[in-house]
Amino acid sequence: MAKAKKKNTTSPIHYNGASIYPTAYGTYRTQICRNYKVTRKTFKTLPEARAWLDTMRIDVDNVEQEEHAALTPADLRDAAKARAILPPEISLVEAAMLYKTINPTRSITINKSVEHHIDEKREMNRRPETIASANNKLRRFAAFIGGDTLLSAIQVDDVERFLAFVGGTSATRNSYRRDMLGLFNWGVRKEFLVKNIVKKIPVVSESQLDPEFLSVKKTAALLKCCRETAPVYLAYICLGFFAGLRPYELQRLQWSAIGEEIRVSRDVSKVRRTRLVDIQPVLKAWLDIIPEKEKSGGIYTASNARKNLEKLRKRAHCWPWPRDGQRKTYATYHVAYFADAGYTSMQLGHEGRPAMLYRHYRGLVNKAQADAFWSLTPQKVGGF
Repeated sequence: MAKAKKKNTTSPIHYNGASIYPTAYGTYRTQICRNYKVTRKTFKTLPEARAWLDTMRIDVDNVEQEEHAALTPADLRDAAKARAILPPEISLVEAAMLYKTINPTRSITINKSVEHHIDEKREMNRRPETIASANNKLRRFAAFIGGDTLLSAIQVDDVERFLAFVGGTSATRNSYRRDMLGLFNWGVRKEFLVKNIVKKIPVVSESQLDPEFLSVKKTAALLKCCRETAPVYLAYICLGFFAGLRPYELQRLQWSAIGEEIRVSRDVSKVRRTRLVDIQPVLKAWLDIIPEKEKSGGIYTASNARKNLEKLRKRAHCWPWPRDGQRKTYATYHVAYFADAGYTSMQLGHEGRPAMLYRHYRGLVNKAQADAFWSLTPQKVGGF
């Protein structure tokens, strides 16, 4: 036989424009709105609670009479209409407070928001490339929405329509979302917004495809082609393949940073952390054939380097070029050769975190292929 349900003793008792809540302890908690603030008090008996509310009601009535005298007939009609629209449990004061919450008193256009947000990034000493990327994405968003649109008027649907318009891969969508999230966070901090609507838009799961890297044969072909047709880029190519430096870091690295080890200083590192990278014998062999007179200043100083590197890769039949191809090639063969994911991660600047290595950088090769890669000296490459 089912047990009889215990009677709910928490239903409020409405009394004189207020509420009395019986508690599980046999007491009575009162609640009344006074001077736009909710006042609560607990009593041992119901008569005591009612007596206190009677006293409070007199004070409330006196206040309301004074406030009522300040209301115009139009105000009273609006109040009556608002009361008819709202659910019984919501007071007019609560509705007014909610309106104030979702409609900040400060306002700013999307164009001005982007301008000030980007200025703040500059003041915080963000990387020029990071600033330029965010600026381009947010300016595109502003143009799509309309530059004179108030930041507080933008809705979730507007952001979703823009992301659909941008299209592209999951990574592209997430990149745009990340920059817009930063913009709206700025708006909240500066009190132009109460909440960040971009948080309601989920991050899209990115396809976890195997990292793309170059085969030993293609690596050798590119090294050979570079040495024969574009030796000015030989240091850039070798340090990418055999030291795993990021393109960003290669563009800033100075020859003075290359000694027994490669010192990737904080101002060179993309993540602003200094690290030392070991010079493997194969890399030393390639650096040794570069004339000493060319080992000054930066290693990436040739004009039109981006276009010329593309032409070089096409000549060597290494096109299309995988994103961050040299670094992923290095990571793939390094971890297979040394069989130490922590060491490889440290060399890459991941602070010894193998998870990032396996997720984004390391392809699958066997020990024999790794041995062949780390044997690609200038003398060996000639035979490919």
